[in-house]
Amino acid sequence: MESRDRVVTRQEKRKLDGSEALTTKPPEHVNHGPGSGYLIDVSGIEGPSSRQRNVPTTGSEPHITSTSMAEFLAVQKAQMDSFLQHSGELAEAQRSALGRIIDQFAGIASSLSSTVAHWLGHPTAQQGTCLYEELDRAHRRVMNVEDQCQQLTLEHQALQKQLTEAVKERNGLRKLADVANWTGTVKVSDDFIRGQWKQLNYNIRAMARALAKCQIIRPTDDANKKRFERIVTPWPNLLGNDDYKELLITAYLWTIVFDEIFEGGSAFWVDSIIHELKYIRESLVDVAPVADGPLRSGPTMRHVARWSAQGTALIGHFYGREKKAPKERATNALEGLKLFCNIPADNSGTNFLHEMKGIMETAIDLDEMLMGSLAILSIKWLRTGQSKTLRYNADQMDAVVHTKELSPKTAVAFMISPMLVKMGNADGCNYDCKMILCKSSVVCE
Repeated sequence: MESRDRVVTRQEKRKLDGSEALTTKPPEHVNHGPGSGYLIDVSGIEGPSSRQRNVPTTGSEPHITSTSMAEFLAVQKAQMDSFLQHSGELAEAQRSALGRIIDQFAGIASSLSSTVAHWLGHPTAQQGTCLYEELDRAHRRVMNVEDQCQQLTLEHQALQKQLTEAVKERNGLRKLADVANWTGTVKVSDDFIRGQWKQLNYNIRAMARALAKCQIIRPTDDANKKRFERIVTPWPNLLGNDDYKELLITAYLWTIVFDEIFEGGSAFWVDSIIHELKYIRESLVDVAPVADGPLRSGPTMRHVARWSAQGTALIGHFYGREKKAPKERATNALEGLKLFCNIPADNSGTNFLHEMKGIMETAIDLDEMLMGSLAILSIKWLRTGQSKTLRYNADQMDAVVHTKELSPKTAVAFMISPMLVKMGNADGCNYDCKMILCKSSVVCE
């Protein structure tokens, strides 16, 4: 019996050891009974209980009986069953929670899968590879273009340097050419010259209209007589005729401008050398060949025109005009007009001196323009004095007054203004070509 109890005691100890291993760290909410938390109730062994009193002892060592062992095992079994039941419930709860979490993750994974599938099925996703390849090719092209741009920049800098040197050399050669070929001319168009001519004609006609309103008497001085006779022989009758006196006075003013400026002009320039230049120019124009020939090496009309333009520019540069001359010559001309025009003291609202001075200044500007051109520009009267033999020419004349239908047989009574003839052009060429730049104003019968 003692041996059996001892064997049981060893088995009990092994069970106790196993239960201790199982209950090393139980959950906090499990009730393990009294004590320090072990599954085995040691109070039944060591504590002063009734069970301990029922155990027979041998000396000082207690003896475990089968009854106490059965009770102990029953208690332990109950505790173990409770623990296992609680552990099973806890495991089931955890499995349920884990299942729900797994289901949630499965739903998320399914949603992500469908989203990715949708993205992959989108046309833009299919084009992604092509776009990346195209982007790579574009990048390579950009690199090539940058290399080419850098190379072209270097070439441009080199060419720019060459261009700068070439421009500098060209400017130097141009200066040398300008010194050698200087003419001092300013190229003026035909329309501009016609405009100046029309302005002069308008100023003269305006003053003649104002003078015709004054009382007209027959001049007795020789200077006025000779000037009127140059215009037309029966001038006394025409001057007294209201239909013709304004036209006759207009022609009179044109002769003053022609004599004072276009043919002469010395009084309007410092040192009075312009008249000599005009005289030499006119003489050279009469003898110079109009065109360059293959067998002709001498000077031609082109050289005469260049020389005349240079001379005019030099005179204007070194001498210039007499600033007081226009007013002085206008005063002298007005004194001659007073010999047959009874100009009132109040001038009838017209400042004749101012008008005459304006005519002189306009004529001087036009004369300098004509002399400074590379074209040969000449002012000519078709005929003076007796004009009965002069017939109307539509190419040269502009009839201001006529009593019959105009024809080549129509007789011209007198000329009001001269005509402006152009030979060559402003570029210094074509001197064999002539044209009437401004027609002569005439009075026909």
